[in-house]
Amino acid sequence: MEADLVVIGGGPAGTEASLAYRTIDPSAKIVLIRDSKKQLIPCAIPYIFTRIPLEKNIIGDDVFERNNIELIIDRVISINRFSREVILERHGKIKYGYLVLATGSKPSKLNVKGEELDGVFYVKENYERIVKLKEKVNEASSIAIVGGGLAGVEIANELIEAGYRVTIVEPLKHVLTLNFDEDFAIKVENYLRNKGVRITTNVSISSFEGLGKLERVILSSGESIEADVAIITTGIIANVELAEKSGLQTTHYGVRVDPFMLTNDPRIYAVGDCAEKRDFITKKPAKYMLASIAAMEARVAAVNIAKGNVVKVEGIVPKYISKIGDIVIGVAGFTETQAEEHKLKYTALGMKVKDKYPPEISETHDLEVKLLFLKGKRYLIGGQVFGYTDYVGSLVNTIGSLIENYVTAEDIVASAKAAHPQITPSPIMEPLENIALNILKQ
Repeated sequence: MEADLVVIGGGPAGTEASLAYRTIDPSAKIVLIRDSKKQLIPCAIPYIFTRIPLEKNIIGDDVFERNNIELIIDRVISINRFSREVILERHGKIKYGYLVLATGSKPSKLNVKGEELDGVFYVKENYERIVKLKEKVNEASSIAIVGGGLAGVEIANELIEAGYRVTIVEPLKHVLTLNFDEDFAIKVENYLRNKGVRITTNVSISSFEGLGKLERVILSSGESIEADVAIITTGIIANVELAEKSGLQTTHYGVRVDPFMLTNDPRIYAVGDCAEKRDFITKKPAKYMLASIAAMEARVAAVNIAKGNVVKVEGIVPKYISKIGDIVIGVAGFTETQAEEHKLKYTALGMKVKDKYPPEISETHDLEVKLLFLKGKRYLIGGQVFGYTDYVGSLVNTIGSLIENYVTAEDIVASAKAAHPQITPSPIMEPLENIALNILKQ
């Protein structure tokens, strides 16, 4: 078989790469290869326990059929870069014009005693393992969540609302502090504790114990936590095994790519979690693994394959958003902690406003925003938002776009956004513009 484009990987990056290329080239022969019968939507995994049936949380194969993309369920054994062939376990060889690697990521293992016990799961698993996880959760009463990042707190909130006994085990001082500053993370931590989630911090896992199945989790402090199921959300790493086997250059952060998403082979691109990222501000390698970034990189690669390397990724501004019960929280760019780690000189200012106006028109809540500006040139480099409205998401994306366009405090003061009493804060209380105004006062 021959194809103009072969994509390896069926997650967000691989799916978007094939669909984007189809948009640009309606007549191309496109083949997508993945090794699982069903492909999960990764961002929605926390909600399979209570909100949505697992079988509904998949990328439907009909999208490939509708777009005349051949889907092959098989495992890629190797890539012959000289003959430009992909060798499959059961389907022989496929010759490619161009190849996109979208092999994603895999769990970063704890490597502790007992992690092979029945009842211990990594959240970044294939469809079959997630089916088993949901079955075990349905039978459980006590659940330990290892890792207090976004996935961990989202799962904890879902399970506590469903009536389970839930414990989060977090090795850092507070949950969410890899993505948020402590003052924002504590708000989420207090919210979860008030709902009944037990949160243990500054501890790690020593072992999982039980007779044939999980019964308890042993912490580094010596404490024992009863648990029928442990869900590990402590991190993921780039899946670069196939790339390394094929002689492509890799780093600690993934497959090495240039700004066009091109590897050291002129016929092979890499996108998504498996590809190395560079931070937009520092231009240094960074570990940013998000479906939104994966989809963007996939579109860029598709355009460059079709049009001859015309679109660059100048760097990544990470944008995270989460809804945890009533809370909506998000961040774009650097936090204060991250700025300090990179030895950046910055000014941080925050503001708390009402999310609608006037208060009498509808139920209002506090909306809290903190922005970071570089000292001197006053470029915006980061922002965090906390509230109880979906407007948080709009603000986070706005902050991210402003960072990507090297916007200064002066530029923000001279900008205006749409406003409506039931949707946004008052125009005279818009947090971004008012924080920028106070930056100029200094």
